[in-house]
Amino acid sequence: MSMATRGLDLFLRAEEEANRLVEELRRLKDEVESYKTAREALGQAAMGVSELSTRCAKIAEQLGGLAETLRSIGTPELLRGLEAITAEQGMLRKELEQRHEAQRQEVLAVQENLGAQAAGTKALVTTVRNLALGSFGLSLITLALLGWLVLTLGRG
Repeated sequence: MSMATRGLDLFLRAEEEANRLVEELRRLKDEVESYKTAREALGQAAMGVSELSTRCAKIAEQLGGLAETLRSIGTPELLRGLEAITAEQGMLRKELEQRHEAQRQEVLAVQENLGAQAAGTKALVTTVRNLALGSFGLSLITLALLGWLVLTLGRG
C-alpha cells in the first residue's frame, strides 16, 4: 500500500470517526429534550395538587361558617347541614387520595425514567469523549502523514 493510499485511508477513517461523533451528539441532544418533557409533566402534576388543595381550603372555610350558623339554628337543621358537608368532605378526601396516588405513581415513573436517561446520558458522554479523543489522535496522525508526504514529494 503506497503512502498516499495509506494517508487517504487514515483521512477517511478520521472522517468516519467525526461522523460517528456527530451522531452521538445528536443522541445526547435527544436525551436533553426528554428531560425537559419530564420536568413539564412534574409541573402539571403540582398544579393539579394545588387546585385540589384550594378546594379543600374553601370547604374548611364553609365549615367555619357552618359552625357559626349552627349556633343560630336548631339541632335538626344543624345535623342535616353537617351530614351534607361531611359527605362532600368525604368525596373530596377520596378524590384527593386518588389524585395523590396517581401523581405519586407518575412521579415514580418520571424518577425511573430520569434515572434510566441519566445512565444513558453518562454512557453517551463517555462514548462521545472517547470518540473525540480517538478522532483527535487520528487527525494528528493524518496531518503528520500528509505533511511527510508533501515534504517527500516536494524533494522528489
